[in-house]
Amino acid sequence: MPNIDDYYLNLNLSYVNISIKESLLNTAIKSNFKISSSSNGLPILVKDSTYINNSENPEQECIEMFDKPINSDTIIILGLELGYGLKYAINNFDKHQIILVENDLELIKYVFKNVNLIEYLSKPNLKLITNISEFKELPKNNNIIANEYYKNKYKNIII
Repeated sequence: MPNIDDYYLNLNLSYVNISIKESLLNTAIKSNFKISSSSNGLPILVKDSTYINNSENPEQECIEMFDKPINSDTIIILGLELGYGLKYAINNFDKHQIILVENDLELIKYVFKNVNLIEYLSKPNLKLITNISEFKELPKNNNIIANEYYKNKYKNIII
């Protein structure tokens, strides 16, 4: 009988490339992750006592992340968090290529185990990158979207 804890994980993994899938299956979750509630009641991700999403209103944070002109056909989202940025991009920019960059395999695996993202992961205009060197090789793009946590995390590579 399949492990119920892996139900969402297996669903989500069916939409990522084989090398990412294998990496995630071989990743042990050692960090202390939990899903908590924001001030307005929405779920937010916490890693080792650090909020990955805005603790007040993660949806408003997401809207503000995208509150700038999108001036090419590619949008790069830094960070998966609980998927608010991914969902917003897929729902509002379906004609754009969307590249999601997240190099924390533990975080991806934890989110994939707890959140059903197949509606978004299955979109042909989405590419998931888990390797920062791959991100650095992308053409320069002004459409880099990130929340405060990821702006700080990736501040040395955002141009």
